[in-house]
Amino acid sequence: MSFGFAIGDFIAVGDLAHRLWRDVYSVARAAPQDLKELSSELSVLSQSISILVEDLNNPNSTLIMAGDSRVKLVTEMMAGAKETLTKLQDFAKRHGVIRTDDRSKVKKVFDRLRYAKDASALNSLRSKVRSSCKLFSFG
Repeated sequence: MSFGFAIGDFIAVGDLAHRLWRDVYSVARAAPQDLKELSSELSVLSQSISILVEDLNNPNSTLIMAGDSRVKLVTEMMAGAKETLTKLQDFAKRHGVIRTDDRSKVKKVFDRLRYAKDASALNSLRSKVRSSCKLFSFG
């Protein structure tokens, strides 16, 4: 079956969600509450995508048995999640959220100040991640 979005694409989006969760989690311990919540939401999204990948690899899964229209809908949802996660990754890189041990203390402080200035942009992205989590929830 070809749906315009290969299983490898699903795995790549899941990996991106997991990497972002890991990076955000590593700085969230001493971070504002919104980063802690984002870490939790990224964890849920990463796990949900892993479940989807398992279902897509199983020809007898409920998702596959539901037919092409259902798989196409999930594929469209995954494309939206990928777009949001890519924007979040760009935001994280710009604001020093992604783990790098070679940054100076001054740069880390500067990055956090820039992050505080753009907190509303993070809240917008976090809202989109939360929406993706709801779309992919299974219970």
